Amino acid sequence: TGAELVKDGLERLCCGFVPSTVDDAFSLTYRTEVRLKSVRELGVDALVTPCPQCLMRLEFGQVRLRAKARYDVPIIHLAELLALALGLDPKKFGFTVYHKSPTRLVLQKIGLG
Repeated sequence: TGAELVKDGLERLCCGFVPSTVDDAFSLTYRTEVRLKSVRELGVDALVTPCPQCLMRLEFGQVRLRAKARYDVPIIHLAELLALALGLDPKKFGFTVYHKSPTRLVLQKIGLG
């Protein structure tokens, strides 16, 4: 896929999934939004995570934050990136169906869209 690791210094900052069970508004603003802003400012093509909770929180967090800002950062699970790298058809494993973030550009960039 030609994927390249880009660090933003916030790799250890929680996405906000666990704190959201106690204070969702705090978590959305001070965890989820902070991560999304950082990734958007870097201008990366996508954020890849091995964590299913991070995937859900960052993906749906973008939807919830749209009234404040549009992040449009594709959030991709590590297993999905591996499947793409192995040449699996993105439609066969639902890559083009369930994402709320724009994955079309990622597929185009790696020659699958």
